[in-house]
Amino acid sequence: MLNENYMDGNNLKKNMKIIVILILLMLFVIYFNWSTLNPFIPDNPNVPNVVLSNNDRILIMAPHPDDESIATGGLIQNAIDKGIPVHVVFLTNGDFNVWSYTLYEKIPMLTSSQALELGEIRRQEALNAIKELGLSEKDATFLGYPDYGTSEILYYHWGNNPPYQSILTRKTEVPYSKALSPRAPYKGESIMKDIEAVINDFGPTKIFVSHPDDHHPDHRAMFVFTIVSLWEIRKEVEIYPYVVHYRNWPLPLGYHPNYFLDPPSYDYGIVWKELPMKSINVQTKFSALKKHVTQYEANKKYLNSFIRTNEVYGNFEDISLGITQVDISLNKNQIQKSPPQEFNDSQKDAFVRIEAQSVKIENDKLVLRYAISEPFKERIDLFVYVYGYKRDTDFSKMPKINIKVDLNNYGVYDQKTPIPKENCEVKKTPTEIIIKIPLKIIGNPDKILFSARTAMGPLSLDLMPWRIGIIDTDGQ
Repeated sequence: MLNENYMDGNNLKKNMKIIVILILLMLFVIYFNWSTLNPFIPDNPNVPNVVLSNNDRILIMAPHPDDESIATGGLIQNAIDKGIPVHVVFLTNGDFNVWSYTLYEKIPMLTSSQALELGEIRRQEALNAIKELGLSEKDATFLGYPDYGTSEILYYHWGNNPPYQSILTRKTEVPYSKALSPRAPYKGESIMKDIEAVINDFGPTKIFVSHPDDHHPDHRAMFVFTIVSLWEIRKEVEIYPYVVHYRNWPLPLGYHPNYFLDPPSYDYGIVWKELPMKSINVQTKFSALKKHVTQYEANKKYLNSFIRTNEVYGNFEDISLGITQVDISLNKNQIQKSPPQEFNDSQKDAFVRIEAQSVKIENDKLVLRYAISEPFKERIDLFVYVYGYKRDTDFSKMPKINIKVDLNNYGVYDQKTPIPKENCEVKKTPTEIIIKIPLKIIGNPDKILFSARTAMGPLSLDLMPWRIGIIDTDGQ
């Protein structure tokens, strides 16, 4: 009898140990899978929410395959859940990423045919990703313009100028048979024609597009092409720009699905909004992002940084331009003021930051002022871009003013055509540049789009966002 009681006690202790171990194991599983088990939608109290209504029609403008998942993977799911139509436009097929192709194919990219092959691979990856998010092939349009070439088209390839030639594919026209306009020349008016056609056909109420302060040239260009296309066809649509490429952002890098995605840490002139996401949608977005196999394997840590509890969107307000000078400097923090980590030592030594920017209209001239962090050096240039829009004039025929300022000289161009320098006034001190451009040189516009960057050869050092200025003729 005593022996039986002893055995029962041992069994009880053993069972208790098993129960404790099972409870601890269950808690362990819950802790490390909380993002998928927790149905609560996190919310950042400091940022207002994006509100979607049942009457919305959502158009997503993605410069490359993967941008749709990175920036709007949660948005797409949210819209589908509400029965809201969604369409995605891809500006390029992403055929410039040599490193991702090399990792994916295990051979170096040496020929133009390999670049085109990458474009076809990435097109299929994009279709796989949007299907994971709940869309179908009919919900996507591919334009097929040159990856890493659309900013050059924006600057220099309009009207009578020849089309741009892609560095890798060597093509001067859309090479993809499944693009919206196969064989369309690589020119600004071709891109705008395609974007206008999609907008007119789909009829969006909200457009989510790459940000004017994104640090990738294709992302910046797509913002401008989209905005001007809306002006040309006179459509009033809500615009929600998203950031993908920005210096030292997002932080922390890596997979943190329970963290907020905070906007870049300056907010001067930007109204940010967020879209909170259910945990199940976070995981579906993660699955969609991994469908971009070529990109995910090449840059996993960075791409995982966008798997967060929310997505963020924000735009600058338009600037009313009159005789009062408007300070449009960006209030950057110390991290953003430092050279990018990927720069080598010589590039870091040459780093020149645009510290301040202001703009006004004075005596029928656009006056731009830039303060830079270091005096001009050899091989360092400041580029300023000013493009006018006039309601009764085709944008492709409006001047595209590009100004280049270096240590000893400056030049003024309409695209690549020199303009007599006496038509524009450039005053320069070691760390300040003031540029005065007669409005007639810009085409006597109703609105202007303008931007600036410092550069060392082909390498951009610092960038100012594209801003929209409304000419206030009554205020002069």
